[in-house]
Amino acid sequence: MSAWTTHRLGEFFDIKHGFAFKGEHFTDSGEFVLLTPGNFNEDGGLKLKGDKEKFYNGDFPSDFLLRKGEIIIAMTDLTQNAPILGSAAIIPEDGRFLHNQRLGKVVGLDEDRLLPEFLLYLMNSHPVRGQIKGSATGSTVKHTAPSRILEVEADIPDLPTQRRIAGILSAYDELIANNQRRIAILEEMARALYREWFVRYNAPGVVMGEDGVPEGWVVKPLQALMSNQIGGGWGKDVADEEHTEAAYVIRGADIPEMRMSDNKEVPFRYHTPSNLRSRRLIPGDIIFEVSG
Repeated sequence: MSAWTTHRLGEFFDIKHGFAFKGEHFTDSGEFVLLTPGNFNEDGGLKLKGDKEKFYNGDFPSDFLLRKGEIIIAMTDLTQNAPILGSAAIIPEDGRFLHNQRLGKVVGLDEDRLLPEFLLYLMNSHPVRGQIKGSATGSTVKHTAPSRILEVEADIPDLPTQRRIAGILSAYDELIANNQRRIAILEEMARALYREWFVRYNAPGVVMGEDGVPEGWVVKPLQALMSNQIGGGWGKDVADEEHTEAAYVIRGADIPEMRMSDNKEVPFRYHTPSNLRSRRLIPGDIIFEVSG
């Protein structure tokens, strides 16, 4: 570590604010994906949502169309514990993603002193993220600013060390990404098998009865299969005399990520003791969305 020296991040680069895209041009499909803090993983990197992305079909300045290799930083977090504030990601392709006002973009990087591939991991390290969170403003919605990020201090090694560290970490990231792709393929295979066996009834040994139900099967309402069921609770943003118990609250929008044990965007709320006692989830519980 003797070759590592402490520097302000502002010695190496600047940060540019995004553009205030007009809400009237937001769409559910289109050519350009409007990136938001919700597109960031807690530990860094983009979290793309496929057909659930927010798109934009209006006019905008061309320099807010992001290019491959550019580094962007989440400067706003809508949750109180701010798990994604300061999260950094690299743009994977040209001409698709838009730079909106709640994100910062690294510009003017001095690559003779700090490699972009090392900077990405540095920005997502605990010491750097901790300083960004520590200087954030806001009680419920947390904000940072380019000036605060540039004041963050970090230990920086020489270029050969930066290159070695980035190479090792990127190899791990690629292995993780490959495993996630395999998991997605296996999940789709499981869904396809379920549809074939239990929707189309093309399961081995199944004989269809005259009533359109496989022989030996019975039709029951879901209620008959449940020993107990209860609606969800929402709680409050801030604790008070009645709402004293802290817990995450899973929404329908959180279910896809929660299936992979990812609770980064699940709201953290405060509840009454009785409400939490009756609704606290335990292993084996099944949750489902009940509103559109």
